[in-house]
Amino acid sequence: MANRAPSNWKPWFWVAALAMMILPGIASLLYLRSAPHKPIDSMAVLPFASAGGEPDAKRLSESISDNLITRLSQLPNLTVASRHAVVGYKGQQGDARVIGRELGVRAVVQGSIEKREGAFYLSAKLVDAGSGDLIWSQQYKVRAEEVAHLQDEIVKDITDHIRFH
Repeated sequence: MANRAPSNWKPWFWVAALAMMILPGIASLLYLRSAPHKPIDSMAVLPFASAGGEPDAKRLSESISDNLITRLSQLPNLTVASRHAVVGYKGQQGDARVIGRELGVRAVVQGSIEKREGAFYLSAKLVDAGSGDLIWSQQYKVRAEEVAHLQDEIVKDITDHIRFH
């Protein structure tokens, strides 16, 4: 009489074989998710939305977007989508992953501005276009005469965050 393995051996064999196939896949997935992000070497600054219909806020929203594009494009190792490329997104706060894919950039800057009680309230955010993750966001409140300084501050804030992302 030949030795036979117990009859309940076959199911455990298949469970073990399946686990040996699945575990490397899970380990690879976890490794890829924890791997460092690609550096941000390209971005698009979308036209800032103007809330409330205030003419000063509308002009300022266009000015800030244009100035951010100009100033960010002067940074070494960073490509910035032109105003012409992003103008079609005016008034939209769409999915940064879709916009990034359409424009071929790694990050998207979105923002809005509103004038209330003699001050401008500006909100800006930098979003990873690959993952959709929020890299940075900030809200600012400034008087009209401080707007030029605000643009410098936003550029500094963005550059500080793309260096370490």
